[in-house]
Amino acid sequence: MKNIYYNNFLKYATFIKSKSFESLADVMEGVTDIVIPKVDSEEDKKAMVMFGFSGNGKTTWINNFCLENPEYVVLSMDSVVRELSDRLGRQVDGMEITKAFSEKLDEVCSSNKNVIVDGNFLNLLTRMALVDSLHAYGFGVSLVDITPIFETTIKSRIMSEASRVIGEEVNEENISKYRDDFRYKNMERRVMEYHNMERLRSSFKEQMILGATSFGVEDVIVVDNSSKSDNIGGKKM
Repeated sequence: MKNIYYNNFLKYATFIKSKSFESLADVMEGVTDIVIPKVDSEEDKKAMVMFGFSGNGKTTWINNFCLENPEYVVLSMDSVVRELSDRLGRQVDGMEITKAFSEKLDEVCSSNKNVIVDGNFLNLLTRMALVDSLHAYGFGVSLVDITPIFETTIKSRIMSEASRVIGEEVNEENISKYRDDFRYKNMERRVMEYHNMERLRSSFKEQMILGATSFGVEDVIVVDNSSKSDNIGGKKM
């Protein structure tokens, strides 16, 4: 099987473009007839798709998980983009990335390992094509939702950036000392604006409700703030 992801992406893009959908709910209802049915991983072919924002700790969770589950191979969208850009020696466009990712997915899914896909799949169309493709390869698919720890991730980033600007370590123990420092407050504002928090929260709520379980994934593994730092969390597979 070749370029399943690329062809699925085109299938959904063409279908959606031909309709007059007014909301993501309409899209989900409209594509029901062309979605590849859910596959249960009774034969132990398992795939996990990471769901979380940039810098949210997805890669850290994967590294911890793979230490205990070496039967998984990781496919990173970021790595695909870097390799393609380095090979071509220029900035690459969306369809070039889609094609390159599709070819890499062919390669990874042809191995005898389970698969973890690491990427910022906030785009509904992208995730639909991905989960559909993994079903076509015969994988049961689970979603790892790491978004609940986003607030903690942002707080850590603010403290890290503030430490750099102030020249002293800012941490949980001494943060009260710096909260009113204009340098801390300025860095907090800049980090929050950079991540466009309100847009991200809105996007998460809408897309998670519609996208997480609607594709026929077997399970949603939620990683939250109560997880231990040495094994970030989530339900074990």
